Amino acid sequence: MTLLLVLTLGLPLLMALLLGARPLQDRVVSLLAVAPVPGLVLALASGREAEWAVRLPGGWSFALDRPAALLLAASALLWCAAGASAARWLKGRPGSHRFALWWLLTLWGSLGVFAAADLAGFYVLYAAA
Repeated sequence: MTLLLVLTLGLPLLMALLLGARPLQDRVVSLLAVAPVPGLVLALASGREAEWAVRLPGGWSFALDRPAALLLAASALLWCAAGASAARWLKGRPGSHRFALWWLLTLWGSLGVFAAADLAGFYVLYAAA
């Protein structure tokens, strides 16, 4: 579960960082629908467990119970559909990488708020969303 959580929060940030490399920008934009997939997998995988929690370095803690997993799954599914639509719409448009950057940061916050278990983490992720 910890690996899935790291992927859920890390993949959108990694993709946002990759937008800084000019040769990779179009590829990252075309893969927007992939960014929320770890969140969907995390929500579906945690459905078997009543609740789990993890504490990451830096004092951030995350927990996922059944209601949070349901919200995370619904959100991730909608973000996957939005990513597929946005990737098609942005293809060949100038400035698509700027849109993708903000889209990925908003995705990070949107998926993270459902798993945040401490006030500081919730506020940081909520502000990003």
